[in-house]
Amino acid sequence: MPTAAERGAQTRAALMAAAVAVIAERGWGAATTRMVAERAGLPPGLVHYHFASLNDLLIDAALQAAREEAAQVLDGLAGDSPSQGIDRLIDAVSSYDVDDRNQNPAILVFGEMLLAATRYERLRMGLAEILGDYRSALRQWLADQGGAIDPEATAALMFAAIDGLVLHRVIDPRLRTLAIRPALRRLAGLPTAQTDERTPP
Repeated sequence: MPTAAERGAQTRAALMAAAVAVIAERGWGAATTRMVAERAGLPPGLVHYHFASLNDLLIDAALQAAREEAAQVLDGLAGDSPSQGIDRLIDAVSSYDVDDRNQNPAILVFGEMLLAATRYERLRMGLAEILGDYRSALRQWLADQGGAIDPEATAALMFAAIDGLVLHRVIDPRLRTLAIRPALRRLAGLPTAQTDERTPP
C-alpha cells in the first residue's frame, strides 16, 4: 500500500503531466486550474494543495518536460562515431512531426515556454539553465570530435538552428523535406556523405 508521501508524489506527477498536455492543447495563457485537474482526473483543490499557484505548476511541469526532452536528444550523440551522433541528433529533430504533435506535444510546449519566459522570471532562469546545459554538452561533444574550429560558437549556432527548424516546421510542414543532414555535418566539421544531399532530412 503506497505511503502518504508516495501518493503525494504520484498526485504531483499526474498534475504535472496534465499541465504539459493542457499547455500544448490550449496554450499557457488559457490554462486553468479546472482544466488541469480534469485532465489529471483529480479534484481542483489538489492543484493548490501541491503547488503555490497554477502558474507555479505550469512552470514546474514545463521545465521538467524541457529537461527530459533535452536529455533524450543529447543521449543520441553517444553514437559509435561522430557521423552517427549527428545522424541521431537529426533523427531526434525529425521526430517532432507537425502531424503527430498530439502524440508528442513537446514542440508546442517549448514554443509556449519561450513566450511565457518573457513574463515569468523563474521560468526564464530555469529555461536558460537547461539551454545552457544543452549547449555545454554539445560544445564538449564537438570538442571531443575535433572537427569544429570553435566548439562553443558552433554549439550555439547548431542549437539555435535546430530549435528554429523545429519551430518553423510547425508553421511550414514543407520544411520536413529539407535535407539538413549535410549542412549540420559541415557545421560540426564532419565529412558529408554524397548520398545525404538527396535524402531528407
